[in-house]
Amino acid sequence: MRFRITIPNDQPDWLTLPIEPFKPPAPETVTNGVRCVTVPGSSRVNPAAKTTGWMHDRAAVEKALPAGMYTGLLLSETGEILEGLSSNFYAILNGELRTAGEGVQAGIAQQIVF
Repeated sequence: MRFRITIPNDQPDWLTLPIEPFKPPAPETVTNGVRCVTVPGSSRVNPAAKTTGWMHDRAAVEKALPAGMYTGLLLSETGEILEGLSSNFYAILNGELRTAGEGVQAGIAQQIVF
């Protein structure tokens, strides 16, 4: 399953907890991979928090992606890949697993990989 906890800034004693069934990626996605594009100037204002503002910003970036792109990759101010719009990003360079150490949303999947 997938869940998201939402706590409003103006009502910190309230929370919502929607639960959705898990949807695995399509087999062709796993077999063939996906096409991504970098999105300069779109890093999170506060990477430590999943905010409603970021969700709206992300939706606008996703809508503007070129046709056929699976996701956009957020870049640091100096051009390093930080993360996907809704995912962590990893690369293997010279046999070494690499990922951004800061400026990204830390998550459970990232902790599992580490």
